[in-house]
Amino acid sequence: MIQFFKKPSNYLYVFGRRLIPLKNTIVIGKAFVEADLRDNIGIEKVEFYIDGELKSIDNETPYSWQWNEAAIGKHEIMAKAYDEAGNNATITQKFWIINI
Repeated sequence: MIQFFKKPSNYLYVFGRRLIPLKNTIVIGKAFVEADLRDNIGIEKVEFYIDGELKSIDNETPYSWQWNEAAIGKHEIMAKAYDEAGNNATITQKFWIINI
């Protein structure tokens, strides 16, 4: 499985707009999350987690989700993808967010 986060990724995001590249990801406003996942068998579903808590499941490409809860501080997004054969893989991204 080929996988990475398209959003958010090492930029400053302000209300969904990617502004400038940074060493760490900073989000001001809602977090727009999009994972780029490819598999030779086909992706069945993608689960999105924040700090280990399941928040959303997406069964269709583009695999995306919008996190719009009040949050301040450092968090970790995890996407767990399952393919049609039952295999799974995870990707994680740490980021700072201010959304009040």
